[in-house]
Amino acid sequence: MVEFGDKPVMLIRRFDRYWAASTQLAQTVNLHETLPGDGRREYRLPFVSGLTLIACDEMDSPSKGYADLAHAIRTYAHVSVIRQNNRELFARMVFNIMVSNDDDHLRNHGFIRDPRLSGWRLSPLYDVVPRPGVAYERQLHLSVGEQGRYASLDNAITSRAAFSLERPEAIAVIAQVVRGAADWRDFFETLNLKPRLLDQISTAFRGLAQVASPDLLDELAAVGP
Repeated sequence: MVEFGDKPVMLIRRFDRYWAASTQLAQTVNLHETLPGDGRREYRLPFVSGLTLIACDEMDSPSKGYADLAHAIRTYAHVSVIRQNNRELFARMVFNIMVSNDDDHLRNHGFIRDPRLSGWRLSPLYDVVPRPGVAYERQLHLSVGEQGRYASLDNAITSRAAFSLERPEAIAVIAQVVRGAADWRDFFETLNLKPRLLDQISTAFRGLAQVASPDLLDELAAVGP
């Protein structure tokens, strides 16, 4: 966030661009740590949305789910990243539950073609919009599990097989995400966000007891710090 006059402006670096010398091959550079300057040229990474990879019409997006994206990963991603990408996708679904991000439609999931792999992989996370609300029960845009779009961790774990996760591994992923999401206020305060804004968005962030059954709480507690 920077100030131009009296207006705050957010600057976001695109993840589908990188900079390299003309003699440098994309396969040899760290794509997300390159910077312009010193004669380096800008190059583009091919990008497709989840909507494209699933090959459905935008009007059909609400009938799709995270399991469909997991299937697309197994079908199109480079074999070396399939397991990691599916684990990451499961973590992102859990994160969206914890922060009430119901803007998780298929255009807000993407894939880039990594020249170091000569194949597709899950893109960096983008366009996460925590939505403040007062409703106890909340839903995501995409289906989560056996209870459809219902935003709960118990619902999420019912779909773990779609991400090739055994239950202990899925529990470990959930525990990791929950710990990170719980520190949201401290994180934003380090970025100097105003307390008034933090108070406005606070109801977007769910407490663990709001999204997990007592039995699941016990499983998560057993994981430890």
